[in-house]
Amino acid sequence: MNAIEFREKKSREIQELLDKLSSLEGASFSPEIKDRLFRTYQRQIERLTTIVNSPAFERLCSG
Repeated sequence: MNAIEFREKKSREIQELLDKLSSLEGASFSPEIKDRLFRTYQRQIERLTTIVNSPAFERLCSG
């Protein structure tokens, strides 16, 4: 897997997590579970975004 394929994969993962976040609104989970899932998804999105948007990774993909 090259850098561009890796970025595409991580971008898909971010989109999947965003979809999961959106689906929490209509879910029948308890408020505590929704809150826990929201925080978990949010942390995962932040981690993936940091990787994909890092300057070093940008250089790797452009070169």
